[in-house]
Amino acid sequence: MFSLFEEPSARNVPGATAGRRTPTDWQFWLNGGTLAGGQRAAGMQEIVDAIRAAGAPQIISLPAFHDELGFQMFAPAHRPRDPNVIYEVHPLFDFPHTQFDLDTAFGRMAQDVPVYAGVWGLTLTENRPGCTNLPADPARVIDILFNLLSLFDLRLVSWTAASFETGSLISDAADFGPTTLDRPWTCGVRLDPQPGMGQGVIIWLTGDPTGFGVLRALAIGNAAGGPAGPVAPGEILAIYAEQLGPETPMLATFDASGRLPVSLGDTQIYFDGEAAPIFFSGAFQINVQVPHFVAGARATTMQAVYRGLPSNAVTLDVVEAAPELFADPILGAVAALNEDGSRNSATNPARPGSVVVLFGTGGGLTVPRGVTGQAASLPHPMLALPVAVSVDGRPAEVLFAGETPGFVGLFQLNVRLAAGEPGSFRRSVPVSVTIGGRQNRFRVLLWVQ
Repeated sequence: MFSLFEEPSARNVPGATAGRRTPTDWQFWLNGGTLAGGQRAAGMQEIVDAIRAAGAPQIISLPAFHDELGFQMFAPAHRPRDPNVIYEVHPLFDFPHTQFDLDTAFGRMAQDVPVYAGVWGLTLTENRPGCTNLPADPARVIDILFNLLSLFDLRLVSWTAASFETGSLISDAADFGPTTLDRPWTCGVRLDPQPGMGQGVIIWLTGDPTGFGVLRALAIGNAAGGPAGPVAPGEILAIYAEQLGPETPMLATFDASGRLPVSLGDTQIYFDGEAAPIFFSGAFQINVQVPHFVAGARATTMQAVYRGLPSNAVTLDVVEAAPELFADPILGAVAALNEDGSRNSATNPARPGSVVVLFGTGGGLTVPRGVTGQAASLPHPMLALPVAVSVDGRPAEVLFAGETPGFVGLFQLNVRLAAGEPGSFRRSVPVSVTIGGRQNRFRVLLWVQ
């Protein structure tokens, strides 16, 4: 594969403006021309033609400008005339960005043309923005890393991770053990072993950091999203591990009494020796409900059994509540209903003073107390802990906070937004939920007018 022009800069393109991409920039990228300093730059079409004229049939990888905008404003008219090209991006963390920024820079483009992430990831051995732009908390960095990989998967972006320099993907050259993100670091300072994303890549590819049947606390989190953390009674968990479920994923159904099974696809998940209800079982992911009996405990021990073979046991901290709201995992748009029952969206925002309905899991116990694995029924079981909601930093009135009938482990919040005059444009604003003093950690956004 031919990879052209290592990270071209837009700074010397005539008429280019920082933070803004125009069709003129892409015409220069395609056809070349005279740079601001007087030198002539070859265009991508010219280089592609030269490669083909030499008789080389390989794939040609064409790079985006190396900045936070990537392929923004790139249009079909800017594509070189060649059927065997792909478009290369380097989504490092040199530039602060959100999942929406990445989707705009290259994610949505991958629906029309092949996109390849040729260079990406963490540069923790260098004192440069690719490291200093990241938070100091390793758990948050793991979440950022997995969000990027999730975007690659969602948009079908191809990628490679092929560095065997010690401290990058591997921790040493003796047994090639993967680097980990399990302790703090200082940008540019060499540690032994050096922190890195090696194990994160292995977990994403296989679901398992070391081999068959291994559970890791860092790969267990709220099914609505967010980083790994303590669990709450009744919470829906997502467990990521390799070969702890069937190759063909299975979705559970309720039995005649409205309860979920505790065995699905030859898989069982145990909390303190008791099998828990399973929603979904697959080779790399299992969704279960935390049993209500863990309430009041400081910790619980989880273990998986697949086809009669037990995994290791992991200890998880237990809290009264660990709320997260269901949302789009890439854009962070919360799964919410407007007052008329329609889905909240950019084209259908909520009005000030209106009621919106939010859905989440990890709200803790209810009154009356629910039955583990059984669908909630009417009358609505109410959340036992106090609930507070803010939208765009302003308190919202909580009208209802309880379980959703017909569902297991799903809470519903009906809240009235603060009053005011509708704005002249739509905007997405953050939503914060606090239950029993614990706040959601996964940032979600609601569309308002």
